[in-house]
Amino acid sequence: MDKKPFIFSTLCIGTEYFKTYLVPLLLSFVDVYPDKHIFLVCYNDIDDKLIELAKKLLNDRVIFRKIKENYLQNSSYVEKAAFKISLSWNNVINEFNNRKIILMDSDMIICKPIDDIFTDDFDIGYTYFDNQEVPWTTSHRVSYTKNGYPRINTGILLVNNSEKCQLFFEIFKKTTIKFIDTKNKLCDEFKSAEQGSLPYLMTNGKIGKFNENFCHTINESYNLKFKGFPCEILNHSESTCDGKIQTNTRILHYKWSWR
Repeated sequence: MDKKPFIFSTLCIGTEYFKTYLVPLLLSFVDVYPDKHIFLVCYNDIDDKLIELAKKLLNDRVIFRKIKENYLQNSSYVEKAAFKISLSWNNVINEFNNRKIILMDSDMIICKPIDDIFTDDFDIGYTYFDNQEVPWTTSHRVSYTKNGYPRINTGILLVNNSEKCQLFFEIFKKTTIKFIDTKNKLCDEFKSAEQGSLPYLMTNGKIGKFNENFCHTINESYNLKFKGFPCEILNHSESTCDGKIQTNTRILHYKWSWR
């Protein structure tokens, strides 16, 4: 891929979420990247005056795009996952072909650049918990599901976008919606529908194989190479024993005691 700007993108629903989480995320983006890359915000149900104010305060590399579909605030967690994929992820993937895309939750903070780790040697990057130490439980409990599968977090995905990635994300969306409709047990196992459907697809439905070399997986069915990044580096969503952020952490995810 050439040196075109990266496309960061997130979905934000609701004025309170905008004020509490999205604003700090966007400020961190312009702080870490004052003169490069693009941030596309897909949003709904946010006060128009706040959006206009944000446009004035932030630079023109932060783009706001209102989505038309109504969002049910009372939707379940797994239903929100399907909404995120169908309205945000897929639209961005289909729009920006042959670009480096970062799909991320809006309750995150960019601490350091990620350019050096967003290499060309994979198609889709995701994050997993790599036996990190936390104050509230064992590292094993953090790193594995109740049935022993490696825990992943789809709060951020890195995509070296191409037509084959676009095809995969369409299948990903349909599989996630099917998981929700059928109440697939992997939704509970991995704590959300898309976090269950991703390893399911990576292993062609043979989820037991997700324990084998799950960090670097080549799926011949989709001709895609998946790469796992430790959450501690790219998606730090757990508290730390000393309350300090590690020097290798690039992105924080406001989960648990971070909030």
